[in-house]
Amino acid sequence: MLDPGLVFDASPGRFRSWLEGRTEASALNLPSIAVDDLTGRARVVRRVTNVSGGSETYSAQVSGLPGIQARVRPQTLELGPGESGRFAVVLERTTAQPEAVTRGTLTWTGLSHQVRVPLMATPRTVDVPDEATGSGQAGSVSFEGVAGTGEPVDLRVAGLSEARPVGLTLEPGAFDPLQPDADADTARFPVQVPSGTEVLRVAMVGRDSDDMDLYLYRDGELVASASGPTADEVVTEVEPDSGDYELFVSSAVASNEATTTAQLYTWVVPSSDRANLSVPASLLAEEGERFDLELSWSDLDPTSRWFGMVRYGDSDERTFVTVN
Repeated sequence: MLDPGLVFDASPGRFRSWLEGRTEASALNLPSIAVDDLTGRARVVRRVTNVSGGSETYSAQVSGLPGIQARVRPQTLELGPGESGRFAVVLERTTAQPEAVTRGTLTWTGLSHQVRVPLMATPRTVDVPDEATGSGQAGSVSFEGVAGTGEPVDLRVAGLSEARPVGLTLEPGAFDPLQPDADADTARFPVQVPSGTEVLRVAMVGRDSDDMDLYLYRDGELVASASGPTADEVVTEVEPDSGDYELFVSSAVASNEATTTAQLYTWVVPSSDRANLSVPASLLAEEGERFDLELSWSDLDPTSRWFGMVRYGDSDERTFVTVN
């Protein structure tokens, strides 16, 4: 059997925590390091165990990763047989362009072994929440973000667009995504997406104990779906291709063993600002510095739900905004 020298131990409990959304992927003790949202400085820790059967001293060297400064602490690891040690990698953007993936390698070299750890970092213009939710005919919502460049970032709004609820009552049954069809357990809705649409979102709100699913097709091809264990499902398509879509809502499980009920909302949001969501024209903060951003709205019809999006400069960063 090949002697790897060093291994990265990863407990099942930590993987379970990651699958449940309670642990960041970068915190898993993987034999690689990836930071997908580098704003300012990021520190990643890994634990290794010497399985070579003999004592060995390893020295660290980083190659590649252009435009990113990488520091490894400690620079050397002295490990006896079966002994474990920790090291930290600190990543900081210098000249790398935001939104561009940068790759490199951390190499641990010992007398008898060499261990390579792939590195990947993506600097971001900003790090902001994906979703912001508020309520009321007039109101506001605030959230915190982190600046990634120290340069001014222009903010752009799409929406808010209105959607009225469509009530659904279906009997539970089977649904074949390869042969979608409307019947007692499945409802079909046509959705027209014009050219220049910024975002298409479909949201379903139902009883917690029911199970209902969403399937979105274009030209007979499944392009998105949401099939979790509840009736609250969301499908979001950013900058979707224009054309005629079909949305199928399927009832899988009814808690009362008879019917499922839900309300369906569909938003087709153009790129234009509807002038009902107010945001600052731009934001400015030092690289790696936290900032607070407030969004406010007024004169919304309280019988509808409203949805839109805030974009940050020329980046792919977005915050979807829902007002109930």
